[in-house]
Amino acid sequence: MSETKSLLRQIRDKESDLDAELEKAAGDSRLIVEAARREAEAIVRAAEIEGTAAAEAYARGEQEKLARELARLQEEARAQQARVLDAAEARLPRAVGKIVKAVTLQ
Repeated sequence: MSETKSLLRQIRDKESDLDAELEKAAGDSRLIVEAARREAEAIVRAAEIEGTAAAEAYARGEQEKLARELARLQEEARAQQARVLDAAEARLPRAVGKIVKAVTLQ
């Protein structure tokens, strides 16, 4: 009987050891999961910062392109205005002559 108790005692001791190992493994796995969660949060934060910076850089680039296009269009408008003014000034003497002729009934 003593041998049986000893064997039962060994089984209980082994179960106790396995329970302790299981608790340690569960604790270790919680630590691993928590570390992975923190790392994932850090990666997400870094990606958000990088994404924001990339979006701002893109927006700046687009604004610069729009500013260049606006300057080009303004220059074209000034050039067209100058051409129209030059054409009007060139026609002015002829128009004045026609008005004077119409008014004086010549």
